[in-house]
Amino acid sequence: MASSRVARGRQTQRLIAEWFRAHGWPNAKSTEAFLPGADITGIDGYSIEVKATSKGDLLAALRQAQANTIECQTPVVIWRPNGYGETRQHEWVVAMTLKDFTRLIERNQ
Repeated sequence: MASSRVARGRQTQRLIAEWFRAHGWPNAKSTEAFLPGADITGIDGYSIEVKATSKGDLLAALRQAQANTIECQTPVVIWRPNGYGETRQHEWVVAMTLKDFTRLIERNQ
């Protein structure tokens, strides 16, 4: 059971890195599970934590993303809910604090 969860997590990270590369971030890369730091690198300005769990403890995941931030990065969590495979990747959830989201949309006004 644990090995299938680990495999699902690794696959999810790989899919997220591929998603970002296909959408304009050619340096997006999935970090090996045994290495410390953000799960996805190569997206300037963001510390990305990826979760593929049945229970989306977003606050704990945001704390983990925050702990992995370097310089002026914004912590972000991408969560793959159960039943949302690769064909539904565009529906996976992205979470950040309200403060960080407000800063993001202020920059885009």
